[in-house]
Amino acid sequence: MTPKSLSAALAPEAQAARQTAYMTECRAVSFPRFCPDGAWVGPGGARQSGPLAIAWYAGGEVIREGITALRTCALISEYFSPVEEVWIGDQLCPDLTGLGTAEDWVFVKDGITCVALRSLALTDHGREKTVSVTSVGKARVVSFYNYEGLPGDFLGAEIRRTCGGLVYLMGSEGEYGSFAAFCAACATLQVTDCTYEGERRVTAQWGDHSVDVLWDMQSEGLFRAQRNGKFIGEPYLEYGTL
Repeated sequence: MTPKSLSAALAPEAQAARQTAYMTECRAVSFPRFCPDGAWVGPGGARQSGPLAIAWYAGGEVIREGITALRTCALISEYFSPVEEVWIGDQLCPDLTGLGTAEDWVFVKDGITCVALRSLALTDHGREKTVSVTSVGKARVVSFYNYEGLPGDFLGAEIRRTCGGLVYLMGSEGEYGSFAAFCAACATLQVTDCTYEGERRVTAQWGDHSVDVLWDMQSEGLFRAQRNGKFIGEPYLEYGTL
């Protein structure tokens, strides 16, 4: 996120411009296939429209042996310094770590940057927790679990039918007036996550931004992706009136 040691020396206008660049490019968060602590995350995809992004999870074709966790993770950089606040639902986490349920939002404050994450549909293969926020190296890790427990083996077909993922929202105190106001605005997010006949469709809309993806769970390929009602792809051709 915006390094505090650098942003403190910038004028408000420069801070806002710098923050807009971070928000637009979504640099503050990454969606890894492997977590730093060795948990399998698996292939999938992520699509973004401005401050709204979704990341979905697919476990892969091959057999996975000795797995202690299946989950989708978001890594929030703490390279320069830790984040300032972490909330899970309406509970403040004093040590910046905590546990939650699938229905809980995770809110993170770092300077003027505001981040919110919530899970997509989570297939339950047996787990001790659903949501966690931990510190690993120089990153704050937000995890949404399908499985956690003793080492287990998962067949490719079983993992292919597994659903997981997260929605990621980002804003700034300058845009919303306060961190609390940003958290309240997240309630307007609309999400659908539906699986039928081996296809998974995820749609998310927040304000003027929307993302719509159709994922083939068998071939693990992306059928279609739209951003703000337009298909994502290159080259892109559009003319005339439909």
